[in-house]
Formats: sequence, C-alpha cells, structure tokens
Amino acid sequence: MGIAATPTISPSVRTSTVLPGGTYTCSYGYFCAQVWAGAAWKIFYLYDCKIYDVYNWTGTGYWRNNQSSGAPSPYLLGSEGIPIRVLAKSPSTGSADWDPVYSVSPCY
Repeated sequence: MGIAATPTISPSVRTSTVLPGGTYTCSYGYFCAQVWAGAAWKIFYLYDCKIYDVYNWTGTGYWRNNQSSGAPSPYLLGSEGIPIRVLAKSPSTGSADWDPVYSVSPCY
C-alpha cells in the first residue's frame, strides 16, 4: 500500500489541518478549499485574485466562499486552463470533485 502524496498549492497560501468531524473558520475575504490529506482535512486559505496551481488534490472535498459580497465567483480550471466549474458567489459553501481540477482562482 503506497503513501498518498500531500495536497499542495502554488503559489503557497496559509493552510491548516482539521481532523474528521472538526471545524475551521474561513475568515471574511477568503475562499477556502478543504482537501483530504490521508488522515485529516487540509484547508487552503486563498485570498488574492490570481490562479493557484494545485497538486495531489483528489477525491471529493469542500469549499467555502467568504469573500466580500461584491467579489467575482471563484472557479476551478482543468488541465487546459479552461474553467470547468464556476462556484457560487459569497457567502456560499459546497462540495467539489478535485480529481479534474488543476488550478483554482477565488475570482472569475
């Protein structure tokens, strides 16, 4: 049985770890992504309006959009850099299949 690779993002952002059943706060102004990291959830806190490349984001995860009410919608990009899913404007939450996602931007 192999060891799963740790989910990462570039450029780097603040992260935290949450055990199953635990909670976290997605502060105002942030888009937060929750990715399974083998024994716990890894939370990524995206703030700047740029494209972030993601690595080893697999399976079903979750997101919280807590940006300002006037912020553009976050979006997920596929391997060709084309948006594959536009997420709901703030405040909102949802789930995502991270397998086809190669990049994330908090603002479309």
